[in-house]
Amino acid sequence: MPEEQSAALSALKGESILHQLAVEDYLPENYVLGNEQREQISRVLDGLNPIFKNLLVLRYAVGLSYQEIAEALDINEQTVKTYLYRAKQKFRAIWRGLDDE
Repeated sequence: MPEEQSAALSALKGESILHQLAVEDYLPENYVLGNEQREQISRVLDGLNPIFKNLLVLRYAVGLSYQEIAEALDINEQTVKTYLYRAKQKFRAIWRGLDDE
């Protein structure tokens, strides 16, 4: 795995996850997030099943393909897609719950 991907994994940054998962009307100019939003993303990710969190980070923060994730985790590519779908659904549900607070 390239060094930059490894560093990204270690940092577990989720900036792009907010817009691709939680915001229905994703606009590139909205990409810049404040500290509060980053903290919310981190809380949502921490509330997920660890495999869901890892899959979301690998896909959206690190930018790995489904095949690369499957190889890295030694699981079937279809399983990656299924789990990512479930992870996105759970992320959205938790995120929307934060909006209600």
